[in-house]
Amino acid sequence: MKLIKVYLVLIIFGFVTNIGAQTVDELILHATTLNQNGLYRDAIVAYDKVITAQPEFPYTYYLKAKCYVHIKDYYSAIREVSTAIRKDNTFIDALFLRASLKAIVDDYRGSLVDYNRIVLLSPENPLAYFGRALTKLSLNDIDGACLDFSKAGDLGYTDPKLLYDNIRKYCN
Repeated sequence: MKLIKVYLVLIIFGFVTNIGAQTVDELILHATTLNQNGLYRDAIVAYDKVITAQPEFPYTYYLKAKCYVHIKDYYSAIREVSTAIRKDNTFIDALFLRASLKAIVDDYRGSLVDYNRIVLLSPENPLAYFGRALTKLSLNDIDGACLDFSKAGDLGYTDPKLLYDNIRKYCN
C-alpha cells in the first residue's frame, strides 16, 4: 500500500509521461502490484519498463533492488541501489539498504562507508549507529562498535534488549 501511495504522489506532481499504449503511472501501478503480490521477477521486468520511461527517478531503482533482495540476488540488488544513490546521494533508505547488502556479501568496508555517510546525513538516527556498530564488530573494531552502540542507546534505539545484549557481550 505504501508503494502505491508513493507512486500516486509522483503522478500528482507530474512525473507521468506516455510511452506507447501505457502511461508511466500504469507501468508503476503494474510493477507495484507485482511486487506486493510476491512476483518479484515479474516486478523487476516491470520496473525496467518504468526505468526506460523515467530513468532519472531513483526510487524505482531502489524498489527494483528490493525485489532482487527478495530473490536473494544480492549483487544485482547492490547494482540497482547504487544507481539510485548515484541519482540521489542523500537517499537515506537506499544507503541503508546498500550498507546492509554489502554486509551480507562480506564487504564490511563498503558497508562501513555507507553507514558513515548515513551518520553524516542523519546524525540523530540511532539505527545508523547500531548498523555501523555491527559492521565495526565484523571488522574487529570492538572499541568503535561499543562507542556506536552507546550512541545508538543515547539516541533511543528502538530495541533496547538487542542493544544492551550486544553491549554486555562486547563492551564489558
